[in-house]
Amino acid sequence: MSLLSWLRLAVLSLLALTPLVSAQDAALLIARHASLREVLVHNAFQRPLYLESREGTDGLKGEIYARIMQTTPDIVSVAIRETNRAKIEAVSGADVVEKRSSQIQLMRELADTVLKWNEK
Repeated sequence: MSLLSWLRLAVLSLLALTPLVSAQDAALLIARHASLREVLVHNAFQRPLYLESREGTDGLKGEIYARIMQTTPDIVSVAIRETNRAKIEAVSGADVVEKRSSQIQLMRELADTVLKWNEK
């Protein structure tokens, strides 16, 4: 079985294990996030964190809301094939491509790997 077939099988297996969420649940989550947007930005913790607690006859109850993953802008890079290796020509947001940079070297290794898959 090829590497691509294994990857497809792994992705399908993960999707099969993922619980389904209804559109109504998604809409409720989006609405709740929108209502918390202001308190996630401006609060005593100076982080995207909000605590909501209440005390009732059966004890203290509460919920914690936090934004745990910040979105980052997409990075686009241009790689070209030079003989049997990839060369990173451009990266969005960078005026100069520093070939000795560890991130550029990792991008080149990734591009080399992709090119090798195409050769098989």
